[in-house]
Amino acid sequence: MDAWAKDSCGWLQKTFGKENVVSAVLHLDEKTPHIHATVVPITRGERRKAKLEREKNAQSGKRTYRTKKDRPCLCADGVMARDKLKAYQTTYAEAMAKYGLRRGVEGSEAKHISTQQYYREVLSARTKSPSRSRT
Repeated sequence: MDAWAKDSCGWLQKTFGKENVVSAVLHLDEKTPHIHATVVPITRGERRKAKLEREKNAQSGKRTYRTKKDRPCLCADGVMARDKLKAYQTTYAEAMAKYGLRRGVEGSEAKHISTQQYYREVLSARTKSPSRSRT
């Protein structure tokens, strides 16, 4: 368990930068041990949305302002984008393969539903299934 936790923290630091990992707490209170990590998404350069808007303004003839392109900024867009999240799942599974961890199904059609919706569907399935008669 200690080796897995240490390797997981190493993956976090390698992936997000040691200076960006604020905390990593091991949770043993549920069936599956897991780590809750807090990462501050500090990136360098111009934010993607700002760049797109600047380019759009330049094309339409609107006035644009120069920005420092290589400056640190807080940017969840660059760190938590869909393609990045997929890559994190893949690289984490590769790094933890020696512990028997496998990546989930890539491109799965499974969608998150709320707990309330889950129990609503369970109850609905129970009421629709034929009850067994006792003899």
